[in-house]
Amino acid sequence: MSDFNVTIASTGDSMWNSVFTNSIFVIIIVSLFSLTYALKKCLSSRFYLFIVVAVVVYFFNAYFIYFSIKFLAETPNPSKFVLLANERMQSINLFKAPFDRIVDLYIWALTGNYIVAPLAIIGISNTFFYFNRNLQLQKDNLALELDFLRSQLNPHFLFNSLNNIYSMVEETNQEAGDTILKLADLMRYLLYESNSETVHLSKEVLFLEDYIALEKIRHSNASRISFESHGSFDFYRVPPFLLVPFVENAFKHGLDTIEEGWVNIRITADESRVNLEVSNSKPQRTRPNAQKGGIGLVNIKKRLDIYYPNQYELKVEDSESVYKIYLSLSLK
Repeated sequence: MSDFNVTIASTGDSMWNSVFTNSIFVIIIVSLFSLTYALKKCLSSRFYLFIVVAVVVYFFNAYFIYFSIKFLAETPNPSKFVLLANERMQSINLFKAPFDRIVDLYIWALTGNYIVAPLAIIGISNTFFYFNRNLQLQKDNLALELDFLRSQLNPHFLFNSLNNIYSMVEETNQEAGDTILKLADLMRYLLYESNSETVHLSKEVLFLEDYIALEKIRHSNASRISFESHGSFDFYRVPPFLLVPFVENAFKHGLDTIEEGWVNIRITADESRVNLEVSNSKPQRTRPNAQKGGIGLVNIKKRLDIYYPNQYELKVEDSESVYKIYLSLSLK
């Protein structure tokens, strides 16, 4: 009878130990995945994420083992190891448990048996994640290459079309032919020169001349538009479209919103500086300071600060009827 009771007790202990170890396995997996998911949003570096998760899991396991040994020591027929470990736990402070030799040995044993499995699961899931991510990147790169090819084909098609139209109208309407050529030059500068870090100032000025010429055609009274350029612009280089926004802004507020509006543009260059003056009329309904507070001027100032730090002067005069900007660049 006693042997039967011992057998039942041993079977119960074996079942309890199995439940205990399996519960540890589940707890470790859940804690590891939970911490990884929670900290992934807080830490950008995977190295620091791994360190934090490892430290937290280590201390969690240490205290889990500390209290589990105490609990198992109170169960019927505890193992010799549990009794010895419990005696050890009685002699150490709670805060010293993670650094105790017995606890450390138990942690490393659990690490060898139960940490490898969740790490393998994480590794496999990450492998599939990166595999799918690489496939998506390849698709995105292919799409970008196709877009690039389209961007290379479309300009040639447009330029060829403009040349064909120019040939058709040149003999019958010279003014229309010249307009088409100016439009082609604008598109060529827009598509090709804009990709350069800097361009010759003469190209920027030529773009302005063509742009203003097209604006004169668009507005019936060309006398309201004045453009002057003086000096040699071949020796200087500037970022593309550095001066264009000032002129474009003047036409937008000076002519597009006023029937009898006007725009005056003057650009000069000497041995070391380039000066641009742009002034335009303002509609009466426009409030003072309404024109200069736009996002465009803010972006222009940012570009000037990047390319010409402490080497430029920008003044804005905003009255009830006139808006004027003055830009002076030092190009030494």
